[in-house]
Amino acid sequence: MSTKIYEAWRWKKSLGMSTILAKIETIMKKQMYEKAQEFLKEAGKEAAPGADGVWEVQQVMKVCAQLTQFSRISPYRAPRGDFTCDFCVWDWKQHYYMYPIGTPDNWDFKPLYEIPGVEDFRYWNNTDEPEGMSMREWKRRGRIWDEQHDWENPITKTIYSVLDPVSPGIDLSVLFDPRWATKSQMERYGLPTCGEHTRKAARKRAQEDKRRIRCKLCKNLVPKTDAHRHRKEWVCDSCWDERLRVTE
Repeated sequence: MSTKIYEAWRWKKSLGMSTILAKIETIMKKQMYEKAQEFLKEAGKEAAPGADGVWEVQQVMKVCAQLTQFSRISPYRAPRGDFTCDFCVWDWKQHYYMYPIGTPDNWDFKPLYEIPGVEDFRYWNNTDEPEGMSMREWKRRGRIWDEQHDWENPITKTIYSVLDPVSPGIDLSVLFDPRWATKSQMERYGLPTCGEHTRKAARKRAQEDKRRIRCKLCKNLVPKTDAHRHRKEWVCDSCWDERLRVTE
């Protein structure tokens, strides 16, 4: 039987499944964010954030749909788009095993091999063992893979999706807009925090306020271009009437 598993990992059960998957999620979502930015540069004005760097909900959902090419009928049987990143995960004896499915060529999996406790467990039987590994260890790895793919004794496997397969927009909205994420989430994925966006928006408002005046009647701030000079003060259009015009 031909066995070719070009990307695969395993780790001891004592490390836990959720702990390692959380580290994997962080690494892969950072790549998703970078890929999304590349997409957005090509998307043009239809998929651009506002002047303060914050996205509108409708824009986010539209971009999410374009990125995922999501199928409502069957997210696992139909193609889910180049932006998705899924893994097959299962436990067997003393270890958890995992390999990518779907569109693995779109992602850089090298960082996953550097996670502490995660072991490189790739295997292919059409060539010699890789440099630095003995033939005995290589054949042992092959036997382990063969045992796990025994169709007479199937192993229950789980599909783990970095991007939520049912509502991908929820995950992607976190990447695009800090209002939908906590500070720790944004720092985890290497994204600008909500505080950074808030400060940027505050600076913009301060610049706009310098170009505004306060109406002496209603006390509202209005653009200087929409106000009238009256006795060394200003009156907005809403408060401006014939009586004031006569005494201007």
